[in-house]
Amino acid sequence: MFYSVLDNKEAPKEAPKEKENKPNWSIFPFTELEEVLKVFEFGAKKYGAPFTYRRGKGVDKNDLFAAIFRHLLEIHKENLIAEDSQCYHYAHIIANCLMALSHIEKDEHQWV
Repeated sequence: MFYSVLDNKEAPKEAPKEKENKPNWSIFPFTELEEVLKVFEFGAKKYGAPFTYRRGKGVDKNDLFAAIFRHLLEIHKENLIAEDSQCYHYAHIIANCLMALSHIEKDEHQWV
């Protein structure tokens, strides 16, 4: 319903919104996500083009798992920054998890 300043009716304080089943992007850490983007940019330069992990069969899940564990091991050794990319190991782990998620959507049975 449209409320005009000429009406003597008060507009509702807040428009009713259906918030259920909608992502709440206000809680997402966008600033930190930029660190993950740096990893994808590094990978695009290293491997020649963006989205190479999506082409053909993409990346082998065992390679992704191995990369995740290598980065976890570096964090365990108290090394926070990867020498080659100068990006956080945590950001590399998140990037690898995102690549795994993109493959699950393509062929989830292969990723179980």
